[in-house]
Amino acid sequence: MVMTAEKNKTTRKLKKAVLQQSMMDISALKDSTDFLNMVLDHIDTAVFIADDDFRIQQFNASFAALFSDIDPDSEAMAFGDLAGCINAVKELKACGETRMCKNCQLRNALAATLDRPGETVRHHLERTFHINGKPIKKHLEYTTRPIVFRGREMTLFFVHDITDITLSRLELEEKQRQMEIDLAKAGEIQKALMLKQTPEIPAIRTGWYFSPSFKIGGDMFHIFEPAPGLVSAYMLDACGHGVSAALIAVTVKHFIDHLVAQDLTTGQTRTPGEVLRDLEKEFPFERFESHFTIIYLSLDCQSGELVYAS
Repeated sequence: MVMTAEKNKTTRKLKKAVLQQSMMDISALKDSTDFLNMVLDHIDTAVFIADDDFRIQQFNASFAALFSDIDPDSEAMAFGDLAGCINAVKELKACGETRMCKNCQLRNALAATLDRPGETVRHHLERTFHINGKPIKKHLEYTTRPIVFRGREMTLFFVHDITDITLSRLELEEKQRQMEIDLAKAGEIQKALMLKQTPEIPAIRTGWYFSPSFKIGGDMFHIFEPAPGLVSAYMLDACGHGVSAALIAVTVKHFIDHLVAQDLTTGQTRTPGEVLRDLEKEFPFERFESHFTIIYLSLDCQSGELVYAS
């Protein structure tokens, strides 16, 4: 009798211990499930589970927010119907019945995941969705994973909304494209300002080749006849490259043209040294916070005397 009582007591203790352990396991499972749900509802990534008919069985808060606060208690619905696929809205047909459904990237990704579960590929999707009564284009990036949910093989989708990033990149690319067009046009304008042909002066032969390292640059030259029998020429290089250097070079050229026009009016011709002194007064370093170098020369074709300053 004593042994039986002890045995029963031991059995009760074991049952109690097993029950307590089971309660702890259930509590731990509940805690882990609550934690997982909390994580899923607070990450920026939209997550949803779809069956082989592309009906969404479960989704997190980010998915609901991505498509305008979908009711989290919604019954299982096809993705296009729940998210507002523009094709379903336009054709007034259910998701899976429109003309575009056979080419749907998401449906094809789901099928590929179920057929080839070992592959993991990140896809990009550009699609218009009907959100809050308005068509809104979304740029999405998504990956898929095969899982077993509620006893069935399904696909887990991770979706990142990259609309803002993509639009910013496209805007930057458009600005860059426009800048390239503007630079090309500016380059053509600069070439138009270059010398087309030199004055026909006996015993003088000139030649040049102009090839800027960029579409536009700070190099400029000119050869002209300020007076009969006198040939003047200069070549200047503004510091730097691109638009700013080109603008400085063009501005300097216009100033020299103005000096030459004044000389033609007065009948006097400035010496190279006088031209450079005028340039020094007009273009101190502080004007553009930059500088340019120049060589300016005059050749007397009768005497052969060459005078230059740099």
